[in-house]
Amino acid sequence: MTRESCRFGVGVMVGPSERAEVLVPPTPFIQRRFTAAGWLFTEQVYARLR
Repeated sequence: MTRESCRFGVGVMVGPSERAEVLVPPTPFIQRRFTAAGWLFTEQVYARLR
């Protein structure tokens, strides 16, 4: 189970909530999305490189 939790980035804790022991810490969330400005910038750079 710890191998899968490391692979998918979820944390694993064992024990009651007051004294839970962290077996595998979760990976930080990184928001990855496209914005209109970023898309326009990419299109303009691509047009200049062609």
